[in-house]
Amino acid sequence: MHSRARSTLLEICSFVKNVPSKKKMTTAKWKKKLWPVFAKWIKERDKYRCFTCQKQLEPNTSNCQAGHFIPKSTCGLELYFDELNVHCQCFHCNINLGGYGAMYTKRMVEVYGQEVVDELWRRKNNITKQLNWEELWQRYKSPSTP
Repeated sequence: MHSRARSTLLEICSFVKNVPSKKKMTTAKWKKKLWPVFAKWIKERDKYRCFTCQKQLEPNTSNCQAGHFIPKSTCGLELYFDELNVHCQCFHCNINLGGYGAMYTKRMVEVYGQEVVDELWRRKNNITKQLNWEELWQRYKSPSTP
């Protein structure tokens, strides 16, 4: 290969490497990007109080978490980022007690009513393949208090 042709080929390869990809972000990448922002928004909304045991929590610690009423392992995309399905929880309730489902259910009924709880369970089985990720990002990324 001639040196000029090789040089041109190297320039083209270099240009192609540096062109930003126009691929859409995958659901997994969006979830990874959005979860910390959404969780922070939830904890601020709940004023850093555990929804299940009602303890006041220190912000920005591993003890202050965002936990799902219907677990994220089974809730599907429909409820993963649903504000009614996620609340501030302490580490003990969310991790050690596996979400503390009995108390979570009791508190959900007290705060929102049985109809809302039933609707969340009904929506659990909905199949949602895509969310409006950009809209969710814009809603939760702002530092303003919910």
